[in-house]
Amino acid sequence: MTDQYGNEIPNDLVCLPDINHLSDEDIKLVDNADWYEAKHDDVGEVLLVSGSGINWLEESTLEDATGIPHEWCEIARVDSCLHRFNSQDGFYHA
Repeated sequence: MTDQYGNEIPNDLVCLPDINHLSDEDIKLVDNADWYEAKHDDVGEVLLVSGSGINWLEESTLEDATGIPHEWCEIARVDSCLHRFNSQDGFYHA
């Protein structure tokens, strides 16, 4: 499976972790990772990241969280300039 730029999408996608359980170093690791947005009519939009890319800070997959496998979704990479986060809203994108 490839993203909108033709790059291979990792096969170990997990949901973004809860920011309030991460150290500053872990937050940087997540922010610097490639984010992906999975879209599906039944679940809306969910942000994902490579589990190995964030040293498995989170292991919950999209299917664990929603019952929908990521293979059933339209997936697009989120450019790093759009990454946002704060302690109240967690990780999100502009």
